[in-house]
Amino acid sequence: AEGLLLATRTETIHARPPQVAVRTLVGVGDALLGGVLYALARAMPPVDVARWGVAAGTAAAMLEGVDVGTPAQVQAMAAQVTVTKIA
Repeated sequence: AEGLLLATRTETIHARPPQVAVRTLVGVGDALLGGVLYALARAMPPVDVARWGVAAGTAAAMLEGVDVGTPAQVQAMAAQVTVTKIA
């Protein structure tokens, strides 16, 4: 619920998910990692890496069981993630 803290050599970023109705926590961390890897594979900047990771984890938390969000669900969630550069 507190989001993701992502640190690189040059910056630290906090990505916070919107408040949602959580249906499961099973696999949410795996979904977050999948979102991070998706963004890294596309050479996105760190703020977007954090945003996509949190969006994927949040989309998964909203679904029952071990389902992960569709690309459209994750993209819609990414628009709602608050990203702040800390340093």
